[in-house]
Amino acid sequence: MTTRLQPPSDFFSARSFRREDFPTVSLTTVFRQLGDDRMTAILNEIREGVLLGHAQEQLNARADKDFVPPEDEFWLTLAPTNRLVTARNRQQLERLSGDEFVHHAKASGDLSLFDPPVEETLRFKVGAQVMMLNNDQGDRWVNGSIGRVVGVGYDRYGAVVDVEFPDGSCADVAPFSWEATRPVLTGGSLSREVIGSYTQLPFKLAWAITIHKSQGQTLERVVVDLTGGMFSTGQLYVALSRCTSLAGLVLKRPVLPKDLKTDRRIARFLRGAGDGSGARRFCAFGMLTVGDEGRMSRPRPVELAVAFDDGTAVTTLINPQRDLADARTAYGITVSDVLLAPTLREAWAVIAPMLAGFTPVGAGVDEQLGLLDFELKRLGYVTAMPLGVELRTRVTGRTALERARAALQALRDTDAADGSTAFEEPDAVEGSGLLVSRDPTAPTPTADHLPGLSALLRISRDVGAVLLGGAPVRDLDESGWEAAARQSVADQLRAAAARVRLTDEVVARLRKAESLLGADITGDIGSADHAAEDALAPGVRVCFTGIAQDTAGRIVDRDEMERLALAAGLAPVKTVSKTRCDVLVTAEAGTQSGKARKAHEYGKPVLTADEFFAWLATRHAFPAE
Repeated sequence: MTTRLQPPSDFFSARSFRREDFPTVSLTTVFRQLGDDRMTAILNEIREGVLLGHAQEQLNARADKDFVPPEDEFWLTLAPTNRLVTARNRQQLERLSGDEFVHHAKASGDLSLFDPPVEETLRFKVGAQVMMLNNDQGDRWVNGSIGRVVGVGYDRYGAVVDVEFPDGSCADVAPFSWEATRPVLTGGSLSREVIGSYTQLPFKLAWAITIHKSQGQTLERVVVDLTGGMFSTGQLYVALSRCTSLAGLVLKRPVLPKDLKTDRRIARFLRGAGDGSGARRFCAFGMLTVGDEGRMSRPRPVELAVAFDDGTAVTTLINPQRDLADARTAYGITVSDVLLAPTLREAWAVIAPMLAGFTPVGAGVDEQLGLLDFELKRLGYVTAMPLGVELRTRVTGRTALERARAALQALRDTDAADGSTAFEEPDAVEGSGLLVSRDPTAPTPTADHLPGLSALLRISRDVGAVLLGGAPVRDLDESGWEAAARQSVADQLRAAAARVRLTDEVVARLRKAESLLGADITGDIGSADHAAEDALAPGVRVCFTGIAQDTAGRIVDRDEMERLALAAGLAPVKTVSKTRCDVLVTAEAGTQSGKARKAHEYGKPVLTADEFFAWLATRHAFPAE
C-alpha cells in the first residue's frame, strides 16, 4: 500500500489513514508531575499552545540567568541545540580541577551505516556529570541514567570508571561493545548478521543534553536554557515536562509567547477522537501575507478578513512591521496604506470578541490559524485557536475578503462536523480600537451585548476608506455609541501617527480623517523628508531596500539599482550601519524594513526610489520617464 503524504510528511498527514479502523485511547492521568497540580496545569496549557495570565507568571518566576547548580546535587541542563549543549559541557569540564582522562574507542568491521552513541575520543575528569548510554545487564543503571564520575582505575582489560548515581549507589563501568548488524533473509526467515563492533566507555558528559535527547527522562532538577529560542513544535513542552515539579525547575530566561510552538494537525487529530459535534455558526478567514517561510520566521499577515455566515464581514490591513516585499504588485497594498494600520495583536483585540461561537472554515485553515497564532505570539500575545473546517478546494481573490467569501461559499459541500470547534470568548487584551479596511461597503457584524464594539467596527470601516485615499460611504452617526467610537478611533490614529515616519500622502489622508471624526489628530505632525540633491553626491555610500518600480511601472531590482548608483558615481553598500552608510533608498516611502529602522535610528537620510530616479535624471544617468 502506498501512503500519500502532504508536506510535511508525517503520520497526521497520511491520506490513507482511516480513523474508524483505529480506536483512539486518551491517557488522562499525569504521573510524572503527580502531586504538583500547578505544574500539571501549566504543562496542559503549553501543550495546547496557550500560556495565560498568572500561569505564565508562575512559570517565569523560576527564571534565574545566573543560577549555578550546587556541586553536591544532580542538575541537568536541557537546551535546544547541540551547539549549546557542547559548549556548556566543555565549560563545565574545564571548571573541574584534576587530570583529564582520554579514552579512545575501538572499531572493527563495517561501520558505514552505524551511528556511534558516544564520540570516538571521550574526555572526562573525576567529578564529571555523565549520562549512561546502555542498559546494564546487572540492572545497576539503564540507558539515560545520570551519574557522576568518582574514580578511575584500570584492570587487565582497560579502564574502569567508578560512577555514583543519585540514589547513592556506585558501579564500576567498563568499556561496552555495540554491534553493527545488517538484515539477512534465510529460508524465508529474517535474521541479523553482525558485521562490525564499536567499543567505548558507555557514557558521555551530561551537565547538558539536547531537549530532543531528553525525551523519556524523568528528572527532579532541571535547568532549561532557551537561548536562541525554540525551533521545533512541542520542544518547550518536552523540556519542561521532564521535571517532576516547579520546585525543581530553573529557567535561564523567561518563557516567551514565541516559544510556544504547537502543531495544529495534532490538535485536530486528538480533537477528532471526541464526539465530533460541530458548531452552528461559521466564519471564513481570508489572508494575504508577506515574507517567506524560514527556520525561525514565518510569513506575516498584511491583510486579514473574516466573512460571517450572515453576510457581514470584518476586514483590515495589518502592519507587518517589516518591508512589504511585492505586496504593491501582488495585492495593490502600498507602504502608505499600512503605516497607520494596526498590528495583528491590535486588530485581534477588536476582531476576537465577534468570533466567539463561530467555527472557522477555509482552504488551508490550519495553516491560516497557525500563521495567526505565530504572529500573535511574536507580538507577545497568546490565545487559544479553535480547530476549523478544512475545505478541500482552492480559493482565489486579490483581497482577503474575496478569499474569505469564496471559502464561505464552498462550505456547503463540506462535512463541517469532523473535529471542528468554535472560537471561545477571548480574554481581555490591549487593543487598537482601529481597523483599516479596503472594503468600505462591506456590512460589519453587530452584537447586542457589544454595542460599543459594534459601533467601533462601523466607524473603523468608514475611517478606513479615508485613510486609504477614498471617501467615506456615509455620514457618521451622532449616537452615543458612535460618538465614543469616534473618540477611540481618533486616539488610536494619533498614537499610530506618532510611532512612524509619515509620508506627505499619509499626512494628507490623516487631515481628511480629522474632518470626518471632528478631532485633532495631526497637530504639529509633518512628514520627514530629505532632499535628494542635498543627500546624494559622487562618493556617497548608498544602500537600497525593497522592490522598486520606475516611473513607467517597470520593476527595478536591487542589483540594477546598485548598477545605476555606481554609474552615477555613488558607492553602493549592502547594509545600513552607523559609519559605513550615508543614505538609504527605499522602494516606497515609509517602509518599515530592518534597514529603514536602522537608518532612522542612526539619523541617516532616507529617500524613495522615485526621488532617486529623479536625481539620476538630473544627471542624465536615468530617463525621467
